[in-house]
Amino acid sequence: MKRNSFVYTCFFMSLILFLSLRGQAQQIKSFTPDSVKYITEMVQYASQSIAKETLPKYESIITNVWTDKRLRPVNRQQLYKLSNSMLTNRMRPDPHFSGLYTVISLFLNNNQTAGSLTNWLNGLQLIINTKVQRQFVQTLDATARLFDNNTLYKSPNNSWVIPKGTFTFESDSVPYAVFKSVDLVCRGPRDSTQIFQTSGKYYPSYDTWKGKGGTVYWDRAGFAHTDVY
Repeated sequence: MKRNSFVYTCFFMSLILFLSLRGQAQQIKSFTPDSVKYITEMVQYASQSIAKETLPKYESIITNVWTDKRLRPVNRQQLYKLSNSMLTNRMRPDPHFSGLYTVISLFLNNNQTAGSLTNWLNGLQLIINTKVQRQFVQTLDATARLFDNNTLYKSPNNSWVIPKGTFTFESDSVPYAVFKSVDLVCRGPRDSTQIFQTSGKYYPSYDTWKGKGGTVYWDRAGFAHTDVY
C-alpha cells in the first residue's frame, strides 16, 4: 500500500512538473517584430489572464488598430519596442495593453497630425523606461479623457475643459498636448469661470496645465468687459 502511495505521489509530481514546464513554454517572453506574429502573440499573451468570453473583444481592439492604414510603419516599430518594454515591466493585457490600443484608436479617429501619435508614443516610451507604472496608466487615462470630452482635469468638485479647439502632441521627458488660442473653462457645482483666448501645454502624466496669456471678464460681478479684465 505504501509503495502504491509512493508511485501515485511520483506520478502526480511528474504531471505537475510537466504542466508547469508546458505553461512556461507557452509564455510570451518577447513580441516578434512581424505584423502577423505580433498579433498572434498578443492574443496568446492575453489568453493567459483574460476570460475566454472577453478575449475576442480584446483581439478586435488590437487588430483594428494594427490593420488601420493610418497607422504608419514608424508607429508599428514604436509599438514593437513599447510592447516589449511593457512586457518586461509585467504590464497586463487589461487594462494596460487594451488601454494603450484604445487611446491609439482615438488618435487615428480624431484627425491628429501624423507626428502627433509618434510624439505621444515617444513620450510613453520614456515613461515606461522609468518603470513608473502609475504614471504610465495616468497618461493613458488622461489622454483618453482629453479625446473623449475635452477635459483636462476632473474632480468631485470641479472640472477644467476646453469646449472647442484642436491640439497636437509633442514630447520631452513625457508627452504633452499643445493648445493655441482656446477658451479654458472651470466648471463647478454652482458656478463657472472662463479664460478666453489662452494658449498652453497640457501634461496628461501629471494632470497639469501650463498656460500663457488669456483674458478673464468679471461681468457677473457687475464690471463691464472694457473696464475690468
